[in-house]
Amino acid sequence: MHYILPMTSRSNFLKKSFQMIGGIFAESIQKKLPDKILNPKKEIYPPGAIDDFQSRCESCGDCISVCPVSCIKFSPDELTGKNLPIIVPSEKACIMCDEILCTKVCERNALVTPKDMIFPKIGLAQIVEDKCLPYNGQSCMTCYDACPLKRDAIKMKFNKPVINDETCTGCGICEEACVLTDAKGVKTIVLS
Repeated sequence: MHYILPMTSRSNFLKKSFQMIGGIFAESIQKKLPDKILNPKKEIYPPGAIDDFQSRCESCGDCISVCPVSCIKFSPDELTGKNLPIIVPSEKACIMCDEILCTKVCERNALVTPKDMIFPKIGLAQIVEDKCLPYNGQSCMTCYDACPLKRDAIKMKFNKPVINDETCTGCGICEEACVLTDAKGVKTIVLS
């Protein structure tokens, strides 16, 4: 019995060979890169942070000093080596102040006041279903009650909190308010 092998053109063969070699090379380089470059820690920056916030911010601390609830703090940035202002909602959430004061004091325009003065999105709340009490048969409405945009950013469906991705600002008030201490039932994530 004879098998007939499909004919492949020389250019197709070379193309596939180069793709395979390139893939092997890229994989070996990727294994040697530090994890902080491949998977940088994602921080929640103060309201109004522009796309190139990390390079534009001069770490002056003005945004930290005007924050009415002291939710902004410095943290070392793995890529730039600078101390950058961040918000850690589980420790202290942004209260979405009317003036958005942090944006008004930023002289380098790393934080920009929105033209319409609507509070800018800084992240997004996300329910951690395996931790959240209502998703595990217990009664709790703490995140819903704490949300400044309740009935809009967090809704209750079948006695369980549900985040509205469109209206949630990522302020983190729900995360800070969560009654769980070790692992919160709601967390604030960085928008990609």
